[in-house]
Amino acid sequence: FKEEVIRTMQEEGFAYLETAERFGIRHKRVQIWERIYLEEGPESSAANVDAFTEKAKRCKTIEKLAPEIMHLFIAKIEIGELAAKYARRSV
Repeated sequence: FKEEVIRTMQEEGFAYLETAERFGIRHKRVQIWERIYLEEGPESSAANVDAFTEKAKRCKTIEKLAPEIMHLFIAKIEIGELAAKYARRSV
């Protein structure tokens, strides 16, 4: 689905808002997906699923959430400012 959104945006020449409206998602999500698509390539989604599956197989029973497990599944955490503070509307 993510690839379809990005490809449609590129092929049709849509802006983030136009693409978001067409697919019924938030425009910020389209921006994030495009950034990931451009940085990691179109194969990144399938590769991420495969990598996650392999990592999950190593952790069959987790009794305590240790830092080692967190580092296994989370490569990086990005923190930024919200566009709107604590908006309560859903899209």
